[in-house]
Amino acid sequence: MFGVSVMSKSKFCWDACIFIAHLTGEQRTPDEANGMREVWELLRLRRAVVLTSAIVQSEVLNRAADATHARDRLRELLARPSFVVADANLVIADKAGEFRERVACSNNGLVLKRNDAIYIATAVLYGVDAFHTFDTTLLQLDRSPLIDGLRITTPRGTQTTLAI
Repeated sequence: MFGVSVMSKSKFCWDACIFIAHLTGEQRTPDEANGMREVWELLRLRRAVVLTSAIVQSEVLNRAADATHARDRLRELLARPSFVVADANLVIADKAGEFRERVACSNNGLVLKRNDAIYIATAVLYGVDAFHTFDTTLLQLDRSPLIDGLRITTPRGTQTTLAI
C-alpha cells in the first residue's frame, strides 16, 4: 500500500504521542531519545518512511499548549516526503473495531482506546515493520495475536525490523 518506491525502506507507524514528544521537546529517557534520533537519521537519509493516521492532527493539536505553532509545525512535518498520512476510512474503522473487541474479550485487563485502535489498524493494514509509541498499555500488546502480531515498540531505527 505504500507503493513501489518505499519497498526497501523501513516502514514505521507513529502514535500521536511520538509527534507530541517531538513537537513539544518532551524529555524522554536516554534510550527513548536515542531511538528517536536513530529514526530521524533514517528519515534524513531517506531509508525509512513514517506512516500515521489522519487523526493525528486532532490529537496533537488537542494537547498542544500553543495550538497555532504546533499546527504549523505538524503540517510542515507531515508534508515531508518521508511521511505518509492515511485516511481513517471504513476499512480501517472496521479493523479497529475488531481489535478493540478482541482486546476487550481477552480478559487481560487491557483496554484499547478508540484512537489507539485506529492507529494500530492503520499500521497493520499498511504492513509496517513496527508501530512506535510511548504508551505503556500499547507496548503490552507487542506482537499479540489480538492485534494480528503487530510489532509495537518505543522508537527504534533499523533494529526494530530485525527478528528477535
